Amino acid sequence: LTNLREPPSDAIELPTMTDEYWETVAKPFLGQFGDELGLGGVPEAELKARYLRSTALVAGYSFTLGDSELQGMVPYWDFLNHRSPEGASVSLSHDEARGELHMVARSNLREGQEVFNTYGPLSNSELLRRYGFVLGRDNPHNTAQVGSQEAVEAARRRDGAAAMALAAEEEEARNQV
Repeated sequence: LTNLREPPSDAIELPTMTDEYWETVAKPFLGQFGDELGLGGVPEAELKARYLRSTALVAGYSFTLGDSELQGMVPYWDFLNHRSPEGASVSLSHDEARGELHMVARSNLREGQEVFNTYGPLSNSELLRRYGFVLGRDNPHNTAQVGSQEAVEAARRRDGAAAMALAAEEEEARNQV
């Protein structure tokens, strides 16, 4: 694989990098090993379509294994509904040395009780981008990006409103005397 170009930064996650990875990883790999994989003669457009479908499946159904940076497709794990990390009832335990993956209950579970996993401490925008759902306004991990200009304008409006309220209170106090 020495002729592969350097892939883009890992700071941006798949699937948002699919085109870059197609050009820098998948396409050169298939060019070198396509015949051995039985893909020789498959048109590039079809190869890219297969790559994009595969990338979507992996992105939608893979999970981080334990505390490592390893990703794995875990059958049935995606059947469980999401809760914030503190509310999850199970977690994955990955024993890399033994090649084992266990689903471990974090507390006693009653028969018939719904079991929740966690996709991590994610904001609604990240949950929507990665998994296609949101938790609602009470998500404790919601965040918002506010530019410095917007923050200054909001502070000025707040200060202006506070000054007007104070002036109104002072006027009311003078009128009561």
